Amino acid sequence: MRTKNVNKIFLVIIACIVAYIFLLPLMFMIFTSFKGIAESVTSTTLLPKTWTMENYQELFRNTATSPVMRWLGNTAVVTCAGTVLRIVTSVLAAYALARLPVPGKKFILVALVWAMAIPEIVTFFPLFYMFKQIGG
Repeated sequence: MRTKNVNKIFLVIIACIVAYIFLLPLMFMIFTSFKGIAESVTSTTLLPKTWTMENYQELFRNTATSPVMRWLGNTAVVTCAGTVLRIVTSVLAAYALARLPVPGKKFILVALVWAMAIPEIVTFFPLFYMFKQIGG
């Protein structure tokens, strides 16, 4: 019983270390955004010496060169529309596969599950190079 607890504690410690390693670049990016320009270039520490909000003020102040709110709105529209379309088509396909006598139903189901298991981003580079060669 004691060795099970020790093993679980050891696995949790290892998981925390791995999580920290994966989160370190994100933390570095967030903490660097609170540094001044000179400090962000020269400093090697994670935490800023002087915390500043000037980067965020500059980002939201120059709406002519960087319309951040428009970008966020576009992202929200595209994400919501894509999610709604995916849910509607998935529900319709699931209903048809569950209720109707479709020939090759098991093959279609396995193909759909495999297609959903592969992220779309994986196909971007091959598609880009494929269309680049076609277009010249």
